[in-house]
Amino acid sequence: MPTESFSPLAVATFAFLPFVLATAHRAHALSKLRGRIERRSNAVIDAFFHKVDKIPVIVETIRKYAPKDEIYAELVKLHRSAIIANVTSVYDILEIDARISAKFRFLMQLSVRIREISRDGNFLYARSIWMYHENFAKEEIEKMDEEIRDYERLRKSRAFTVFGVLLPAKEILPVTGR
Repeated sequence: MPTESFSPLAVATFAFLPFVLATAHRAHALSKLRGRIERRSNAVIDAFFHKVDKIPVIVETIRKYAPKDEIYAELVKLHRSAIIANVTSVYDILEIDARISAKFRFLMQLSVRIREISRDGNFLYARSIWMYHENFAKEEIEKMDEEIRDYERLRKSRAFTVFGVLLPAKEILPVTGR
């Protein structure tokens, strides 16, 4: 009975094939995660600008019922700086968004004390749009944060493969937008 032996090259090929496939799978998964993170980042930036676009409507509407300009000065200034900001990533908008949201909450507290404003269609529309984009951005940031953690976990796990040792992954995920 003849025995067939496999060549050392064939054995080596079959031995390394799972590692090659695993590395290709991780690379594909990293690429997909990167794309999803980029899309979420763009969605958050767009939601921010949609919110910022509603500031003049909200300010002008509340100004009809509470005409003190010092109430609105800081929000108008933040609105101007948000419009001219060079936003390239989600991180660029986080600080200014927090400051704008704090002023917006103050205006909402003020609006609760003015009965007539609850019947103003412009105000109700602008407020609902603002709140929709605020909630949407929060949800997207939470999902993006989870995907970034998954990305980093996959990137680090690559370092423990044979190919990860031979070709270390030093790539850092830049979260940019637009």
